Amino acid sequence: MNTAKLIKHHPTITCQSDLVEICKPLQKLNIVYFAHVHIDEQSNISGISLCPDFFKIYINHGFHQYDLHMSNLFGKRSHIVWKTVGIKKQSKEMHNYFTRFDRDHTFSIIKTSSTTKNYYHFAARIKHDFMNNKYLELLEELHCFINYFTDQVQLNKKLRTAYDIKIPINNNFGGFFFDGQIQDDNLIDFCSDLKTERFYFDHLKYLTKRELECLYWTSKGKTAIEISIILNITERTIKEHFRNIKQKLNCRTLFQLGMKYGEWLRSLVL
Repeated sequence: MNTAKLIKHHPTITCQSDLVEICKPLQKLNIVYFAHVHIDEQSNISGISLCPDFFKIYINHGFHQYDLHMSNLFGKRSHIVWKTVGIKKQSKEMHNYFTRFDRDHTFSIIKTSSTTKNYYHFAARIKHDFMNNKYLELLEELHCFINYFTDQVQLNKKLRTAYDIKIPINNNFGGFFFDGQIQDDNLIDFCSDLKTERFYFDHLKYLTKRELECLYWTSKGKTAIEISIILNITERTIKEHFRNIKQKLNCRTLFQLGMKYGEWLRSLVL
């Protein structure tokens, strides 16, 4: 691989002004860095970055072999605040270079399919350490930005070519690790201890598991008779469940129930 040629012609370098324009909305969230890493089914990496100078170092030092995507931290997680994990060796060196550009407090979102993985990295200025506690509050906004970014890149012929430039990865070990953090197995065990048939909408109002199932299916547009078939109970029982749900949540119509259900879903930390 001719790294000098790769760097010279990569859209991260040649189309940086377009990237800056696309990422401008992130400034309103105190986010000054964004990068997207795509890994295909052949374990080739491609992507694009908002910091061209760091990108040059990243490629020249082969840091794509030691970035977060080479770790096994995620498990069932869909996002990670970098300050919550340990970093060592080449991964630590990569991070040290990154901070030289007044970038730190990185937050990563991962989206996976059956064959590919996509990592979206956000970072703030070094002095803005408060961002480590803000990212989860901004999760919905960041997902909206990812969708916007994907759309804008697809509309830009030059930026799209970044994903035609693929580099193989063959390192099996990233330098990221949990240092005294809670492991996924512990989280599974923890959740298995919390079995309940009541699901609270606030401190006092709750629905039973069956009532919540009815509310879920009606939010998907199913009628009472369709729900009765899905849940294998009578239509009369379904209607009784909805009478109870309306009384508990102080709603008169299915529309009001849908609004309550939507508010409850948004309040959950998934």
